[in-house]
Amino acid sequence: MRKLRTFFLLAAIVLVTSAQTECPIPAPATNARTDSISPNPPSTMMLQPLSSTEMQLSWGYDDYVKGEGGMFVPYEIDNVGVTRFYVYRGGRLVSTVFALIMIDSLLTPGTEYTYYVRAADAAGNISKPSVAVTFATPSGN
Repeated sequence: MRKLRTFFLLAAIVLVTSAQTECPIPAPATNARTDSISPNPPSTMMLQPLSSTEMQLSWGYDDYVKGEGGMFVPYEIDNVGVTRFYVYRGGRLVSTVFALIMIDSLLTPGTEYTYYVRAADAAGNISKPSVAVTFATPSGN
């Protein structure tokens, strides 16, 4: 799990504009190992307004989560490994990223936005959506 986290933290930040109209989910890689297990969704979501038109969304995975009987157990991300994340704004796919962070720009000041993220592995298995997070951009610059 540490190698996966390091890989995503070292990846470049992706700048996304709201002018994007389509961001299709790519077909699974044909040479991916046989894998039928979907990854788990990110367990931590954070939003930070950068200006009245830009927002930073970041996500991650807890090392441990509360399991049966209240005991903390290791949080499993995927049996093979997550290769990308799909970011949704208002229920619509706006970007595919290969890091744990994204900057969304060209937003409208004073507007509320809701985001969630889905993880995908090399075999094309896609997680359930993460918990949705909502924020409003500040009204002015």
